[in-house]
Amino acid sequence: MEFVGSELISVHLFFSFPLLLPPLWNLYALLKNPSHTQKLRSLAVCAPAYYTLLSASAFSGFVIWAMLGFIVTFKILLMLVLWLVILVAEIKRHKYQKRILTEADAAKREQFFRFAKIKYALDLCAFILLLLFMVN
Repeated sequence: MEFVGSELISVHLFFSFPLLLPPLWNLYALLKNPSHTQKLRSLAVCAPAYYTLLSASAFSGFVIWAMLGFIVTFKILLMLVLWLVILVAEIKRHKYQKRILTEADAAKREQFFRFAKIKYALDLCAFILLLLFMVN
């Protein structure tokens, strides 16, 4: 059963691999775009893709978890906690961005962009570390 479980988790990780793309794209947009409007537009365009990939990852994870008989292992708990933390942080970022759209103060916008850069860098690091941890 352990072999089948590790193979199923590997398949899930393969299908979850595209989750690396939205944080990469958003970090690129935050670092490359000079204007605040372009940065906000890029984040707004990428947000639905990120939510879609997160929900697809959760769905495939729950299907595979059901195939495993809902056994609880450290890897499964780690994936669940990481998914939940990233989802909550993305929702907070989205709400923060909506407030910034009407904000004229450049300092508050810069504070938001710093927050977004840190958030997406942590998302990217978490996904990479999780992938490396799950492969071994």
